Amino acid sequence: EERSRIYTVLSNRSIPYQARINNILELFSISFDSVKDDIAHRLIDSLEYLKEEHKRLFLEYRNGANISKEHEPVLERALAYFIFRHCSESWCLQEFIASLGGCIFLAKLLESIIINSDIPVEECGRIISEEIEYSEDNTEAIKDVFRLLFSDSTT
Repeated sequence: EERSRIYTVLSNRSIPYQARINNILELFSISFDSVKDDIAHRLIDSLEYLKEEHKRLFLEYRNGANISKEHEPVLERALAYFIFRHCSESWCLQEFIASLGGCIFLAKLLESIIINSDIPVEECGRIISEEIEYSEDNTEAIKDVFRLLFSDSTT
């Protein structure tokens, strides 16, 4: 049910992508303002990597990067995929919100990579999957951060 609400907001292309993200966050009374770049960089630095160059690429992360309109459909699909894959197993609202925070973080990481590199968009997504999504340790580390950051929104 929660995913369905998110997908309804996410698929409303009459408003800009970033506004849709903000609307999704508002649905769950959470804010990404607490995810400062230094917190994100510490998180990124703590993850396990297959390739050191991917870690350096991820450390270019900037919250609030301005993505071009041409990339919005790709980011929308990526976020929908992240939500389907990582929020489906949530067993309570708090777990769902932590997973959702992680999904939005992955979408923002994808935005940063697209903006800060000349790597093709499809390859950017593959790198995130390879380095983060297929590592249970990395996905849990990300969720742990969002459990802490968003704990007030579910109490």
